Amino acid sequence: MVYNAYIHGTLGLNVQERVMEHNALQKIINERLQQPEIASKRMRLYFSLCYKTQTIKITVEDDGPGFDYETWIKRVANEPKLNLEENGRGIAMLYHLSDKLEFDREGRTVTISKKLPINNKK
Repeated sequence: MVYNAYIHGTLGLNVQERVMEHNALQKIINERLQQPEIASKRMRLYFSLCYKTQTIKITVEDDGPGFDYETWIKRVANEPKLNLEENGRGIAMLYHLSDKLEFDREGRTVTISKKLPINNKK
């Protein structure tokens, strides 16, 4: 979630840029961060744990343009198994491994919820 917010929302990297060799990618990232409109973007990360429901919620927000998350969710929901080879694998992992996946702010905010068994034995 944080990686996607940084790579997509903050830096605005495209598919070709994301798969570049490490040094070339690092050069592009450094160049982007010199641009005031990119350097001023922020990401926010929130955690909450509810002991009563034994649920953790993690929310990541970014200042990027957002994305069409509804199309991605439909695509992932119709895949018979978790596909880690294509674009969208981060969304696929969140969808299949969390109990609840929510998007807000046109895709600039994502929240996952996961039930965690808490052992009450002392």
